[in-house]
Amino acid sequence: MHQEQEERTEKLIALGLGGGAGVVALGFLLLLLGMILQMAPLIVLGPLCILAGLLSLGGALYAGMAKNKTQFEGPQQAYSNVKILSRYAYDDHARLVISDWDLEQEGVRFYVKVELEKGNKVEFECAREMFYACAEGSRGDARVQGKWLSLYVATIGPDQAMRS
Repeated sequence: MHQEQEERTEKLIALGLGGGAGVVALGFLLLLLGMILQMAPLIVLGPLCILAGLLSLGGALYAGMAKNKTQFEGPQQAYSNVKILSRYAYDDHARLVISDWDLEQEGVRFYVKVELEKGNKVEFECAREMFYACAEGSRGDARVQGKWLSLYVATIGPDQAMRS
């Protein structure tokens, strides 16, 4: 459910940005047509569309920045028997880091994709040390806060194989 809500919010922000840009372009087109054809309703409607589009763009930008600012906030939640699906890192130029020695450079951001429960797959950002603790395919207990993975303890032993 958490992942679906996250995707829905992102789609609404994208719709606000794309729709706002489209309405601004439509407003300029109406204004231009109104001036060429000397039609007062189009001359009035053009700036109104531009204003509405700019408001939509501004609202979507604000919502996106607010979502990004609060992504690591919220109550700490503990999950047991989670599965680490994948882990990856990006450098400060948003390029995927594929070499182990590049993981040690400054500005690298670490991400882990976790299946919290059957079908609920969520991506979390984490610290370098937590990134190394998360082995792909392993199961264990996790503690998260917002989109931040603060703790992962792998389950080791025969019980781990039975829960997979």
